[in-house]
Amino acid sequence: MANSNSEVTFLNEQIADLKAELVELSGKVRSGMDDVERAAQPAIGVIKDNPGTVSSVALAAGLIGIAIGYMIGSTSGSTTSRRWH
Repeated sequence: MANSNSEVTFLNEQIADLKAELVELSGKVRSGMDDVERAAQPAIGVIKDNPGTVSSVALAAGLIGIAIGYMIGSTSGSTTSRRWH
């Protein structure tokens, strides 16, 4: 019976430690989110003011990415066989 009580006490202590760690981690996450939000505010303002420009830049970046991927894909692999494996 004493062994069971010591196990319960040990588990309660572990639960208390985990709760304290969660509270600390929650504070760090909240602080990090505030930092991210503060850093993103200028970009959000630009996006709201210029949605057409932002979408054009995103489209151009996507097309450039596709072109680069195509060029890399066409230069790699065997030159004798173009089959998919």
